[in-house]
Amino acid sequence: MANPIVQFLNSQIGNTIENTPSEVSNWLKGKLISAEEGKIKISFTIRKEMMNPAGVLHGGMASLIADDMMGMCLFTLNKEHFYTSINLTMDFLKPAFLGDEIVAEAEVIKDGKKITHCVCKLMRDTTVIAYSTSNLMATSKPNGFSQ
Repeated sequence: MANPIVQFLNSQIGNTIENTPSEVSNWLKGKLISAEEGKIKISFTIRKEMMNPAGVLHGGMASLIADDMMGMCLFTLNKEHFYTSINLTMDFLKPAFLGDEIVAEAEVIKDGKKITHCVCKLMRDTTVIAYSTSNLMATSKPNGFSQ
């Protein structure tokens, strides 16, 4: 049986993400590049409100993007419930600047019975600017989009 979430996401490739259950995703205004079961790729343009006083992408914003991406990546698995992060690690490797387009690639590494492990790379051109990992667990909140 085809995955309805992946099918829907594939119909949205090239579009800005909006009107999702995640207000964070809506605020980030990413543009969907690709989606498949357990993988997702989205581009983001760095806006003024994402910057720190030093003029680079704020670490909290990079972490927000990675965390949201890993949640969306897990969403592609068409699970019965929503998931929440139980930890998040982030390595900041290079800066991103106002107006830069970064691409975030997230992937499910291990989908366990209780905990799912994901990774996310943030890239500017071909340079990895940040790398993140997270373990996520199911909540009791049903995913009304799952079938």
